[in-house]
Amino acid sequence: MLPTLIEQRSVQFKNQEERFIGGQKLTVASITSSGPVLGSKLDGLIYIDQNTGEITRYEYTDKTEKISYEVSKYKEIGDGIRLPSLFSAASNDKRTCVFSSISSFVQVEQKKFKEL
Repeated sequence: MLPTLIEQRSVQFKNQEERFIGGQKLTVASITSSGPVLGSKLDGLIYIDQNTGEITRYEYTDKTEKISYEVSKYKEIGDGIRLPSLFSAASNDKRTCVFSSISSFVQVEQKKFKEL
């Protein structure tokens, strides 16, 4: 999903820096969009594991509430493509989302993205 986001004209990916967090070497970058992407504007920080290239966390502010998702449990769907299946909200369990099945042949459960 990240390459798809970066390629869009409305998305800016900047202010990259390296950090060591929990024994992982992460690239932390600011990601913003000038218009809606998948239904809403992006404005937050994205944490990428430098060894695997996988997103480990996404943080943003929704009105006055800071939201942080731990992204994990990546599953192989074929051709080397790995997708996350667990988006765990740190401050609100109601926002945690688990995708029980992931496949390249099944449409994305768009309703779950709207609930996050």
